[in-house]
Amino acid sequence: MKAAAGGGGKESTAASLLRFVLLLLLPLTALYIFYTLHAILSATPACPPDDLVTAKGMMATALPVSHLTSNNSLESPMPSPPPPPSPPPPPAATTLQHVVFGIAASARLWEKRKEYIKIWWRPGGGMRGFVWMDRPQSICYDEAKRWTVSVAWGFVVMVARGVISRREMETPARTFLNWYRRADYKSHAFNTRPLARNPCEQPALYYLAAARRAVARGGETTVTRYQWWRRRNEVRPACRWNIPDPDALLDSVLVVKKPDPALWERSPRRNCCRVLSSPGVGEDGNKTMTIDVGVCEDWEVNQL
Repeated sequence: MKAAAGGGGKESTAASLLRFVLLLLLPLTALYIFYTLHAILSATPACPPDDLVTAKGMMATALPVSHLTSNNSLESPMPSPPPPPSPPPPPAATTLQHVVFGIAASARLWEKRKEYIKIWWRPGGGMRGFVWMDRPQSICYDEAKRWTVSVAWGFVVMVARGVISRREMETPARTFLNWYRRADYKSHAFNTRPLARNPCEQPALYYLAAARRAVARGGETTVTRYQWWRRRNEVRPACRWNIPDPDALLDSVLVVKKPDPALWERSPRRNCCRVLSSPGVGEDGNKTMTIDVGVCEDWEVNQL
């Protein structure tokens, strides 16, 4: 009985000691855990808002730039570059309005070629006139002097001795040579006549010198004056023909031409010329010939 009682007392002492240790360690452990958690949570910084971070970054970036700009403006202001020059306008394209008049090769081939010539043929206002290359002359005769007169209106007047047919007079003179020495005059695309070697057959030339408008009974008239021309120091051999020399009797030619507003309404035809006055004979004679150029009358012939 004593042994049992003594053994129970020892167990109660050990149990009480263990209980005391546990009661002492539990608060310390709780304090340690609490302190550790507090230290961990307080060491992590709180993240600021995104708007605040962006605003601070923009202020930190803009401050040095604005400061630098203000310093540069105070030190030396840079001039603004000049504006670039404006490009020149493009050139205007050539149209039918730029064509003053058309030039046709032959009036006889007009019916066949007018289909493709219609590209530039604009007589209603697109062009101001036209020129036929085979009909630039008006040919007439001075019966008193036995002269043949050819009038290329606006260019030259030729006066030749004798009566020359219109067919021969309208053929252009061969005042040029072929580039190839072995080629003859037949290599050209148009007919020509050789230059006269006989001094009696060489015509006197009168080139356009002046033009004016005159008011006549029939309305306004264009008067052109053609002056005699010869090469400097040119001496022609004497002519034995019993025909007056136009170089000696004629110094200038006056050509009178009335405007023809109905020219576009008629078929193309060469104008006729008429000798109105012939130069006088002698030292006191008038050395001027007057010629009228206009539409051919019914009784006149302009081609043979």
